[in-house]
Amino acid sequence: MSRPFAGGGAGAEEPEITIKLTRDEATILSDWSERLQMTGLSNTVDDPVLK
Repeated sequence: MSRPFAGGGAGAEEPEITIKLTRDEATILSDWSERLQMTGLSNTVDDPVLK
């Protein structure tokens, strides 16, 4: 998932984004996120959600 650039520099508030997923899609996304964390690749993604 990517977030659109909000602009404005440091301290700029990002808009909230809602993504609707089916149960299967949510399971796959959760599994992918867990695998990413376990492989250490999460260090290449600058997103605190994945850490």
